[in-house]
Amino acid sequence: VADMKKYVAPRPEILSLLIPRYDVTVIEADGARTLPLKLHTERDPVIIPETTATLAVMGATAYLDRADNSCFGLEGDGIADIAFYQSLIDNPEGVLKRAVGKKDVIYCSDIGCYTLGGQPPFNEADFIICMGGGAGAAGGFSESTDQKSIAFLGDSTFFHSGIPSLISAKFNDHKFTMVILDNRTTAMTGHQPNPGTGRHFGGVETDMVDIEAVVKSIGVEFVETVDSYDVRKVEDVMKRAIDYDGVSVVISKCPCPLELKKEKKLVPKVCIVDQSKCIQCMTCLKTIACPALIKKDGTVVVDETQCIGCGMCSNVCPKDAIGVKQ
Repeated sequence: VADMKKYVAPRPEILSLLIPRYDVTVIEADGARTLPLKLHTERDPVIIPETTATLAVMGATAYLDRADNSCFGLEGDGIADIAFYQSLIDNPEGVLKRAVGKKDVIYCSDIGCYTLGGQPPFNEADFIICMGGGAGAAGGFSESTDQKSIAFLGDSTFFHSGIPSLISAKFNDHKFTMVILDNRTTAMTGHQPNPGTGRHFGGVETDMVDIEAVVKSIGVEFVETVDSYDVRKVEDVMKRAIDYDGVSVVISKCPCPLELKKEKKLVPKVCIVDQSKCIQCMTCLKTIACPALIKKDGTVVVDETQCIGCGMCSNVCPKDAIGVKQ
């Protein structure tokens, strides 16, 4: 680019045509400007979806420098000391790889709102059979292939047909991750209650059945419950769940906003983009694909008619440019 006095990579659509022609394609993603530390996460806007590994390049002059977390995706500010250098040597595939990283994963989806996860940018549904079919198939893949399987199912589907698959996984020592998306309702058919919510109608009052307690009663040792909107926490838990040698269960729990709205419990909030902080990296758009986030004239704006102020976009913004207000 003449006016910037620098080379730039071909556009992603051109790269997608070039990559199949070569065994290895190396791209320098110099997003750290003039800093001596070059370390990138796959959220970085210059990292294309086909990337299989991200490597750190770190000069000797960076020793004992501070690595700003907004540039490098670190948990807090890190110091480039001996331990930091060692981590680069021990993790040549990229110290900040996403949860799945380079693993060859089979995404076993199911019937529910999360079926939409099969669409870009998530692409997390290799197949959909029937209610509860994903978890059962994940067990089959564990027997027949060394690929890691991740099974997605909702809270109501778990009670309907997911428990037998989990019992089978424990009995047969299957190795896959079950992600139970607990939105506190049966949203796909009209927000009916399920055993996880308890029953409070028709003259019947019952207590809810705790999903985590059910999973633990089966004997599953890796069980963690996370807030669905806390993206960084979810990513950390998923990494450990996928690496676990056995069946692991992650319960992603947060009430469906439509249900909260129906019950008049939804607190009116909206997300606001501070354009003075926004660097137009589009991380929010690529990471969560929220319909309330819109790319307009090269910047990100919020459609306040669709935003419920969940704060997920704020959670992933590397520059803290998105805030939530009531």
